[in-house]
Parts: sequence; C-alpha cells; structure tokens
Amino acid sequence: MTNIIYHADCLRVLDVIPEGSVDLIYIDPPFNEKATVNYKRKKGVGKDEKVLSEMEYKDARKDYFEFMERCLYGAHRVLKPNGSIYVHMGVRYGYKVRAIMDQVFGEDNFLNEVVWSWDYGGRSKKLWSNKHDNIYYYAKDKKHYTFNYGTWIGYRIWLRAWRVRKRLNGERP
Repeated sequence: MTNIIYHADCLRVLDVIPEGSVDLIYIDPPFNEKATVNYKRKKGVGKDEKVLSEMEYKDARKDYFEFMERCLYGAHRVLKPNGSIYVHMGVRYGYKVRAIMDQVFGEDNFLNEVVWSWDYGGRSKKLWSNKHDNIYYYAKDKKHYTFNYGTWIGYRIWLRAWRVRKRLNGERP
C-alpha cells in the first residue's frame, strides 16, 4: 500500500487494512464535545475554494473511551514495526486518550506532544480561553521509527507562503 489517505470512520477502515502495512497514521477523531458538528470538506483557497461535501453529526458517545481504545488497538495492529501515529485531540479528553495510548503503545514509545494553538475567536473574561488542541505522537517502537524532517521543513515553507497569500488578499490567516 503506498500513498493512500483514508477519510473515513477509522474503525471501518482499520478492519480492512492488512496487519503491519502502514507507515504513518494521523487520527483526528471526534472530540466528544456533546455538540452538533457541521463539517465541510473543501478544496482550494479564498475565491477558488469549493465545498466538496458536507456532513453533520452529533459529537457525543457514551462509549467514547472504549471507541478510542478500539481505534488505537486497530491502529497499532496495522502499523509497520517502524510506524508512528499522531492523534489530534481537544483539551477536554486528551489526557485520558493519552493514557490509553500509553497502554496501547507503551509509555516508552511516546515521542512528543505537539500543541496546535490559534489566536482567533472569542475570549472569556472569567477564565483562560481554550486556544489549543494537543497532538500526541507515538512510535510503534521508539528504537525504530521514521521521522521525515525534510517534509516538515517543506510544510513550514508552504505554510509561510499560504499566510503571505492570505494577507495579500486582505484576509486573516
């Protein structure tokens, strides 16, 4: 399997992927915020942006942690011995999902936590505003994993160009 991106329910997809066949997994699961989520899949930027599909769902599961545990055990099964996984979580339940990841992948295989922060939207005057998500990064085996530093540098260059383009168009990046 090479260069395939799945945009689907992870439990359905993980069941059909062969064991030990995946290099990298990025999971952005529902955050279980108990709200209705309206999701739009888009292509393009600014005036060229087009909505490809739209979906609305209730982000509430009574079995949320069991669901995440099944997803993470499934992800562990399909990862190659040198594979790694990123799991994008909101602040409300991220710490509990990280504990599940420690159980599934082993605490020693935790590589890093990326804090995805932003500075837009409202601000509370009564408490600190939630202005970040957490992305947990684990390897299947910390002694043998792949990290493509050059790809990350390419992303940073792309991101900088995207922000400049937004500003030139009079938009906030």
